[in-house]
Formats: sequence, C-alpha cells, structure tokens
Amino acid sequence: MTVRDYPETKVRRRAERGTVLLSVLLLIVVMSGITVALSDGLRFGIRRAINQQTLAQADYYARGAEALAREAIWLSWNQQPQRSTLLDQWARAPQDFLIPGGRIRGVVRDGGNCFNINSLVRLGEGGLFRAEEEAALILARLYTLLGFGEVQANALVDNLIDWLDSDQSPRPRGTEDFGYSRRNPPYRTASGLMGDVSELRSVAGYTPQILIQVLPFLCAVPTPAPTRININTLLAGDAILLAMLFGEQDDFRGLDIGDAESLIETRPLEGFKGIEEILNESVFRDLEADGRPVEYLDVRTSLYEVVIEVEYEGLESRYEALIELSGSGELNRLSSQFGDDF
Repeated sequence: MTVRDYPETKVRRRAERGTVLLSVLLLIVVMSGITVALSDGLRFGIRRAINQQTLAQADYYARGAEALAREAIWLSWNQQPQRSTLLDQWARAPQDFLIPGGRIRGVVRDGGNCFNINSLVRLGEGGLFRAEEEAALILARLYTLLGFGEVQANALVDNLIDWLDSDQSPRPRGTEDFGYSRRNPPYRTASGLMGDVSELRSVAGYTPQILIQVLPFLCAVPTPAPTRININTLLAGDAILLAMLFGEQDDFRGLDIGDAESLIETRPLEGFKGIEEILNESVFRDLEADGRPVEYLDVRTSLYEVVIEVEYEGLESRYEALIELSGSGELNRLSSQFGDDF
C-alpha cells in the first residue's frame, strides 16, 4: 500500500512525527555544539588562569632574585665605595638556585661597559634632541674596529642619529622620515631615545647580519649621557670598547685592540685605584697628551645589568633590569622587562 492509499489524517500524523523527530535531532546537534564550545572555553580559561598564575609566581621569584643581586651590589659598594672590580660579590659567576617546581639562574654584569646609543644626541633648547658629534666619532671608531669600512661605518652612525634627533634634516649619509615613508609598510623615525637596543632593527642599514656584530657592544641606557667604562671590570673580549675611545688623531697613534687586551690582562688583580694610575700606563701616555676623552673612563661601576632566568612548572621566563648605583649607595631601577618571549 502506498502513502496515497492512507487516509489524510494518517499521512498528516506521520508527517508531524517526522517533523518532531527532525527538530529533536537538530536540537541535540545544537546543544552538543554549545556543550563542546563551553567545554573548550572552560578548558582554555582554566589553562589561561594557570599560566597567568605560573607567570606571576615566576615574576615573584625573579623579583626576589633581584633583591639578592641588589644586596650583593650594595655590600660591594659598602666595602669599597671608590672602586669596583671583578672580585666584588656582585661579579661572581652565574648563580643557580633550586626552587619547588624549577630553578633560578641569575647573573650581574657591569651595565656601563658598552656604548650608549642614546648618547648620540643631547637634549637642547625647546626639548629637542640634537646630534652629539664627539659621540658620533667614537661610535664610528667602534664600527671600523669591528671591520666595517669608513663609508659604511659613517652611514650606520648617521642613520642612527637621524633616527634619534628631532629634526628632519638628514645627515650626509643618513635617512629621515622621507626615506622610511617609501618602505612597505611605511613608518617614521622615533625622534627620541630608544628604550632597547632591539629597536635598531627599524633603523636603515642595521641588517640582521650587522646587528649580530654590533649588539654585544651597544646598550640603550634611558638617558643621553654617555656610559663610563670601568677598566677594572672589562674582560679581554671587551678590549674593543677601550680601543674605540682612543682613535688616531693628528700625529698621535690610536690605541689598538692588542694594546687594550694587554692592558686588561696585566692590570692589578685588585684593579686600578684611579684614573691617574691608568694614565700612567705606557699605552696611555701619548694618547692623553692629545686630550683624549678620558672622561669616558672610570674605576667604579655605577650601572649594573641584572639578568635572571626562571624555570617554573614547565614555563621558562627571563627578567632583565638596569640598576643605577649613586655615589651615596642608593640603588635605583632605571628599567626592567619580564616575560617569556624576549
């Protein structure tokens, strides 16, 4: 018997039952989808909360490690205020500490043994940043010591100054907003100080290959003042920082890297006591006669870089802080950053 043979009422009831069944099945599918979505959201929410809690705990551990670093810095200053050396408590090898669920590794370095890229400008009238030519010469000297040709070294310096200064007049080998506006995507110069040396990636000429060469010797201290290099805390690999201060001028030869390495390796174990003692070294006598920038040298550290790595509950994070030590022993944090992605 076909459907046409049924009475009209039977056909209608069967159609209604089919509609109800279809509606129920559709409702089950919708509710299942909602349940899955809610479950995923709840699961991700719980995971996110756990991650946030873990990261917060890692941050607490990092701050605690920074407090220990501060104590070591202050104790070293208290024992010997006028001089900082690699024998100080803060200058020990990286320290490892086991914690429940992980470990902490921390190290303190001399934060002033580098060229402060922000020192390429000075804050002038009207709050405008203008080029500092002496600093430009020193940085160009560093780049040539690293193996760059004179033209490329000057171009790297000019591009960096144009990035930092407040005007829109490009230097002889520099680039201002017009040059960056033609890039894809276009952007503008900062016209201000850098917060981190990683920002050099945006400056014209600073390719990844060049950054690998120059970054170990550069820093971005949040002030346009130049850093003072402590000859007592330099390592042999830092000799280039000493050589960059004393380039060739007129009839006087410059300080080459070999002489700088020799000076570092033969310095007194307890360090030089003052600038005068340093200048009595034979390699400096002729250099000082030409009025070289000895104001960039020091025997005391005033900037400290604290680097702390925390492994906790499977999460790896890193904390960095720049600590300033005043002449009276006060410690101030100039900058810091914490996270698992830098």
